[in-house]
Amino acid sequence: MALTISLASFSLAQLLLARNAIAVAVTVRPGNAGTAKIPRTMIDITVVDGLFGELLASSKPYLTSAERDEVQHLLDQAEYAAALETFVYVFLDGGKSATQDVFALITRLTGMLQMQLDDTISRIPRLPPER
Repeated sequence: MALTISLASFSLAQLLLARNAIAVAVTVRPGNAGTAKIPRTMIDITVVDGLFGELLASSKPYLTSAERDEVQHLLDQAEYAAALETFVYVFLDGGKSATQDVFALITRLTGMLQMQLDDTISRIPRLPPER
């Protein structure tokens, strides 16, 4: 079930504010210009931001400041999928191993952002659990 709203009833500023509050998949249907179809499942960007914060904090010992800055820059631009993909490839290309916590956060963000990175993230080496 989807909710259809008229974009004409919102100002550009309101739409930009809403974009920062939630991620919405928008499709414009032919003949219905100015309407958006919003799926039932919406992503709470504050949750995504919080998970990225945890991810960066958990992986701080394994990332250089340049790698962290690159991911943070993408997050600042609300490029969440690109930030996660960059983060994953930092680990893969750099031969870095991830803790179970880091891997769990990557997996959770992948699911929330509806990204198809399962094969890629499975190639990240895992550190043994801490005792």
